[in-house]
Amino acid sequence: MARVGEQPVVVVGGGISGAACARALDRAGLPVRVLDRGHRPGGRMALREEVVDGVPRVVDIGASYFTVSDPAFAAVADGWRERGLAREWTDSFAVVDRNGGDPGASPGPMRWAASGGLRSLVEDLLQGVDVTSDREVEQVDADGDRLAVDGESASGVVLAMPQPQAIDLLPSPLADRLGLGA
Repeated sequence: MARVGEQPVVVVGGGISGAACARALDRAGLPVRVLDRGHRPGGRMALREEVVDGVPRVVDIGASYFTVSDPAFAAVADGWRERGLAREWTDSFAVVDRNGGDPGASPGPMRWAASGGLRSLVEDLLQGVDVTSDREVEQVDADGDRLAVDGESASGVVLAMPQPQAIDLLPSPLADRLGLGA
């Protein structure tokens, strides 16, 4: 269990990776805080709500499905299925030949969908976690064993974003020390 007054681990990025990391840290009893620059967590699992034939529908406009290959993630996906948040969707796509040939199929792994949109799964992972949206992080600093995100102390920092964006948050000496410099 986290000690009162202990600095949180700050997870920068509220997409699926940041949310999964935050959930794991929270379950381990560590204080965690997620900082996300979007209006709502979800990252590339963006969605839009549309009315189709008078019926409100959720439309994934970022990622449109997910796959499962890791046993630990399979347990998470099964939990979502049991609670009605996600379902297996398809393991193949129809492929149309550009030259007018017969359509074929492209098999692959089982793709999963979420009736509330994939962002709903990120939001599920973040239940009970301290999340701040609309927060653009400018810099992560490390001085000895002191870590800070925009000047606020942290016991650890996770940059849950693509590497080029993560490097932009690090001062050059720190990026070089981590082997990420130019």
